[in-house]
Amino acid sequence: MVRAETFIVAVDGSHMSYVALRLALSLMRAGDIVLVVHCVESGSETTAGKDGVTPISHDTMLRNAQVEALKYRLRPEQVRAETLRVHPGSVVQALVTVANRRPKMFFVGASGRGHEAKPGSKPLGSVAEQLLIHARVPVVFVRSARGGKFALRASNEVNLLEPRAPLTIGVAVDGSNIAKRAFDLAVGLATPLDTVLATHVHDTGGAYQRAEPSHQLKNLQPLYVAECAKALALRRAKDVRFVALPKKRDDTNHAKIADFCADAGVDLLVLGSIELADPSKGLYLGSVAAACAKATDTNVCIVKNFV
Repeated sequence: MVRAETFIVAVDGSHMSYVALRLALSLMRAGDIVLVVHCVESGSETTAGKDGVTPISHDTMLRNAQVEALKYRLRPEQVRAETLRVHPGSVVQALVTVANRRPKMFFVGASGRGHEAKPGSKPLGSVAEQLLIHARVPVVFVRSARGGKFALRASNEVNLLEPRAPLTIGVAVDGSNIAKRAFDLAVGLATPLDTVLATHVHDTGGAYQRAEPSHQLKNLQPLYVAECAKALALRRAKDVRFVALPKKRDDTNHAKIADFCADAGVDLLVLGSIELADPSKGLYLGSVAAACAKATDTNVCIVKNFV
């Protein structure tokens, strides 16, 4: 029997936070639970209307999120909502506490309400950045503010959604155990309609891309080609394949991955991060995962190697 999982979504009334809810719903299986959480600072009962966010009571905000979930044919008992009463300035701490209840995944908009008027802005919002450092579960940063496959329907539309569109899930891999965990998560999230692309950036060692594969790629490619074949044999996805990305001397790993996501139409990028496993280091400058989360327009899931 498959164990039911919990998906937690932080909602703040912004368009992007409801898109985050849609993405979470699209990845859920029968029996899973979605918990929608919203933080209310002491003395506040409504969300201030700014940056295109309409003032709305917190109870209404959570009720709207439950209605969105019901459109995905979830049973009422699969949809839960929780309001967190917090002191001013302690929103991040409250969300980290919720994230560390060990749900399967935690979803949050990559930029907060203050960034929604800036569609070209890619930096992470302060809440998302702190969750990236401190949360001990896979955290999904939702960047597709315009919605795409998860666009919000008109508020007066109550028809059930059609089965979701196929997704393309990318996962960056190398020789580490955390990369293998990220690959397993990506395959586990896929349905038989989806595509999983395991990608590896390998250094060519020069200014020009050469045809000869690097030593690391020679060792890694057979491993993940076999893993992809195994996932296909189990019908975990419609297509699972390994993609090598050659990198020239002046290229960066995160830029190559971001370009690949854009070219391949990746809906969700899964990344493992050993560097971010120690919260005391903050946003470790060498972390490819942190750099990718800031560089790409794709929704990003960070898996950390906590012990």
